[in-house]
Amino acid sequence: MFIQGYYEQNTETYVNGIVPKIFKKFISEQTNKNCSNWVVADGPIDSSWTDDFNPVLDDNMKLTLFSGELIKMNENIKMIFETDSLDNCSPDLVSRSGVLLLESNTFTFKNLIAY
Repeated sequence: MFIQGYYEQNTETYVNGIVPKIFKKFISEQTNKNCSNWVVADGPIDSSWTDDFNPVLDDNMKLTLFSGELIKMNENIKMIFETDSLDNCSPDLVSRSGVLLLESNTFTFKNLIAY
Protein backbone atom coordinates (compact mmCIF):
# COMPACT_ATOMS: atom_id res chain seq x y z
CA MET A 1 0.00 0.00 0.00
CA PHE A 2 1.26 3.46 -0.80
CA ILE A 3 2.12 5.84 2.01
CA GLN A 4 -0.47 8.54 1.23
CA GLY A 5 -2.87 6.56 -0.88
CA TYR A 6 -3.72 6.04 -4.51
CA TYR A 7 -6.45 6.45 -7.07
CA GLU A 8 -8.08 3.15 -8.05
CA GLN A 9 -8.83 3.49 -11.76
CA ASN A 10 -11.16 0.49 -11.97
CA THR A 11 -13.53 1.82 -9.33
CA GLU A 12 -12.66 5.52 -9.81
CA THR A 13 -12.18 5.98 -6.10
CA TYR A 14 -9.36 7.21 -3.89
CA VAL A 15 -7.95 4.64 -1.46
CA ASN A 16 -6.28 5.95 1.69
CA GLY A 17 -2.74 4.80 2.37
CA ILE A 18 -1.23 3.86 5.71
CA VAL A 19 -0.44 7.42 6.85
CA PRO A 20 -3.96 8.89 6.40
CA LYS A 21 -5.42 5.82 8.08
CA ILE A 22 -3.12 6.21 11.08
CA PHE A 23 -3.67 9.98 11.36
CA LYS A 24 -7.46 9.62 11.10
CA LYS A 25 -7.42 6.88 13.74
CA PHE A 26 -5.35 9.00 16.14
CA ILE A 27 -7.62 12.02 15.62
CA SER A 28 -10.85 10.06 16.12
CA GLU A 29 -9.56 8.26 19.23
CA GLN A 30 -8.08 11.33 20.91
CA THR A 31 -9.62 11.32 24.37
CA ASN A 32 -6.74 12.31 26.65
CA LYS A 33 -5.19 15.68 25.80
CA ASN A 34 -2.15 14.80 27.94
CA CYS A 35 -1.34 11.72 25.85
CA SER A 36 0.64 11.83 22.60
CA ASN A 37 0.39 9.52 19.62
CA TRP A 38 3.66 8.84 17.82
CA VAL A 39 4.11 8.04 14.13
CA VAL A 40 7.55 6.56 13.42
CA ALA A 41 8.90 6.40 9.87
CA ASP A 42 11.90 4.07 9.88
CA GLY A 43 14.03 3.75 6.78
CA PRO A 44 15.56 5.79 3.99
CA ILE A 45 14.35 9.38 3.81
CA ASP A 46 13.77 10.62 0.29
CA SER A 47 12.19 13.89 -0.74
CA SER A 48 9.95 12.00 -3.21
CA TRP A 49 7.71 11.00 -0.28
CA THR A 50 8.76 13.19 2.66
CA ASP A 51 7.95 16.50 0.95
CA ASP A 52 4.27 15.65 1.42
CA PHE A 53 4.83 16.01 5.17
CA ASN A 54 6.16 19.59 5.08
CA PRO A 55 2.71 21.16 5.77
CA VAL A 56 2.21 18.65 8.61
CA LEU A 57 5.47 19.72 10.23
CA ASP A 58 4.94 23.47 9.95
CA ASP A 59 2.37 25.66 11.70
CA ASN A 60 -0.45 24.57 9.34
CA MET A 61 -0.36 20.99 10.66
CA LYS A 62 -2.37 19.76 7.67
CA LEU A 63 -1.86 16.74 5.45
CA THR A 64 -3.23 17.23 1.94
CA LEU A 65 -4.09 13.95 0.28
CA PHE A 66 -3.94 13.34 -3.46
CA SER A 67 -7.73 13.24 -3.42
CA GLY A 68 -7.78 16.87 -2.24
CA GLU A 69 -8.92 15.96 1.28
CA LEU A 70 -7.26 17.89 4.10
CA ILE A 71 -6.49 16.18 7.40
CA LYS A 72 -5.93 18.66 10.22
CA MET A 73 -3.48 17.28 12.75
CA ASN A 74 -3.73 17.99 16.43
CA GLU A 75 -0.97 18.88 18.88
CA ASN A 76 -0.90 15.34 20.25
CA ILE A 77 0.32 13.68 17.05
CA LYS A 78 4.11 13.53 16.92
CA MET A 79 6.33 12.25 14.10
CA ILE A 80 9.79 10.73 14.13
CA PHE A 81 11.80 10.05 10.99
CA GLU A 82 14.50 7.49 11.83
CA THR A 83 17.18 6.99 9.22
CA ASP A 84 20.86 6.33 8.82
CA SER A 85 21.39 9.05 6.21
CA LEU A 86 20.08 12.47 5.22
CA ASP A 87 21.75 12.29 1.79
CA ASN A 88 18.44 12.35 -0.14
CA CYS A 89 16.49 14.44 2.34
CA SER A 90 15.29 17.86 1.25
CA PRO A 91 16.40 20.94 3.20
CA ASP A 92 12.68 21.69 3.76
CA LEU A 93 12.22 18.60 5.90
CA VAL A 94 15.39 19.23 7.88
CA SER A 95 14.42 22.84 8.55
CA ARG A 96 10.97 21.82 9.84
CA SER A 97 12.19 19.10 12.17
CA GLY A 98 14.69 18.65 14.92
CA VAL A 99 17.62 16.55 13.77
CA LEU A 100 19.51 14.43 16.23
CA LEU A 101 22.53 12.37 15.17
CA LEU A 102 23.11 9.29 17.30
CA GLU A 103 26.16 7.20 16.50
CA SER A 104 25.23 3.53 16.42
CA ASN A 105 28.42 2.49 18.21
CA THR A 106 27.66 4.70 21.25
CA PHE A 107 23.86 4.73 21.38
CA THR A 108 22.14 1.36 21.55
CA PHE A 109 18.56 0.21 21.80
CA LYS A 110 19.21 -0.77 25.43
CA ASN A 111 20.23 2.84 26.16
CA LEU A 112 17.01 4.09 24.58
CA ILE A 113 14.67 1.92 26.64
CA ALA A 114 16.61 2.64 29.84
CA TYR A 115 15.13 6.15 29.90
